[in-house]
Amino acid sequence: MARQHDLDQTWAHIQSILRSSFPESTYAIWLAGLRPVRVDSETATLLIEVTAGNDDWLRRRFGTALVEAARKVDPSVERVELVGAGQESPVDAPSAPAQPPRRKVPPATFKPGYTFDRFVIGKTNRFAHAAALAAAELPGHAYNPLLIHGPPGVGKTHLLQAIGNYVSTHDTNLAVHYTTTEGFTSDFTRSLKQNTVEEFKSAHRQYDVLLVDDLQFLENKPRTAEELLHTFDSLLTAGAQIVISSDRDPNTITFLETRFRERLQGGLTIHLPPPNQTTRLVILRKLAALNELEVPADVLTQIAERITSNIRAIEGALIRIVAFASLSETEITPHLADHVLSSLYSDPVAPGTPTSRPHPAEIQAKTAEALGLTADRLTSPGRSRPVVYARQIAMYLCRELAGLSYPEIARHFNRRDHTTALHAHRKVKGQLLSDPDTRALVAGITNALSTTSHTSSHSQSTHESPLNPQTTDVVHRIP
Repeated sequence: MARQHDLDQTWAHIQSILRSSFPESTYAIWLAGLRPVRVDSETATLLIEVTAGNDDWLRRRFGTALVEAARKVDPSVERVELVGAGQESPVDAPSAPAQPPRRKVPPATFKPGYTFDRFVIGKTNRFAHAAALAAAELPGHAYNPLLIHGPPGVGKTHLLQAIGNYVSTHDTNLAVHYTTTEGFTSDFTRSLKQNTVEEFKSAHRQYDVLLVDDLQFLENKPRTAEELLHTFDSLLTAGAQIVISSDRDPNTITFLETRFRERLQGGLTIHLPPPNQTTRLVILRKLAALNELEVPADVLTQIAERITSNIRAIEGALIRIVAFASLSETEITPHLADHVLSSLYSDPVAPGTPTSRPHPAEIQAKTAEALGLTADRLTSPGRSRPVVYARQIAMYLCRELAGLSYPEIARHFNRRDHTTALHAHRKVKGQLLSDPDTRALVAGITNALSTTSHTSSHSQSTHESPLNPQTTDVVHRIP
């Protein structure tokens, strides 16, 4: 055990370890000002002076890191205690170690690709990225609550998931939870039916970080909105971090109670607009590089110039061009890209621009036809592998081509829970980047729907092209 006169040197080594373990801003705010009080040789305890009122937060957030750093410098250290200024005993916790006991909170899982490192920063989203990162580095102390709003497909979910990934990686003692408003509603409704409301409240009010996506879906759900407000109040009082996303400015969401809007206005609200052309091009380059897609630079520029609505549309355009090239065994060229983009968008797509969209029933019919099924199989309860695969493909296309929300998709497929549609979209999106057969299938169905739409509207010529292979001529395997 280090003696008292060696304490300063021991502490300098501990601080060096802490500094290398956390972002500089986090270290400077919370750890740089800590001072050692003494080492208790009898209990093998290092006592550290903290500001009154910060002890619980420091214990939960940095307790494990303090213990591990102290043990690296002096293996005989078994405990780290936090004491108030001028005191010789732990703050309000005579026998509580800095390393807190783990609460019984289910471990959170987040999409591994949704991280701050993979979020492309541009002029339009720099502020939103910085605020989200600050909330992740200093949960409960930076911009709380934080609300990010903007049109679909601009990166709101990515930022919420990035916060979850960051906190769960850097602060293992913090309980972090992500949910959509629809998911929260489903859980709350289930608790009402099963008479387990108290368990529901307890479960949702013990998190250190709560991430809620799609606030706009609270419309026509007054009881859920009230419960979510009570949850927010409880968490904010306890010092937890709340981050929310919405497709609409909360000030325009008239169905929210005044006190709900007041809670949101007490934090930071950020508008996240569609990316500008420079950012769109950077996103395309990064997406191509991450997925090892060989796409000429002039084609990436062509997509960035043509698709202006949101990130989801940009990714979808890239995937479709790669899929058409694979299906037709043709090189990716500006001519091919122009053909694919023209078949999807007759004019450059801008926010609010109306486009011709296929009906969900058309998508179901074409998908079923491509896989040798009947359309009613896709809306049935059937769970066989071919049916599930076809249903997921059709759900993905309903989101991408018809522009439906996940709850709307679920209703068209006779599903009670929107998460089925969400899971289908994410799974197929991943398969499009890794599985050539899925790319060929989606390209063929998209082409068939586009041809049908153009024929019925007489808006474009219907002559055959070598870049428009027929869906029924392709044999697809179920991945």
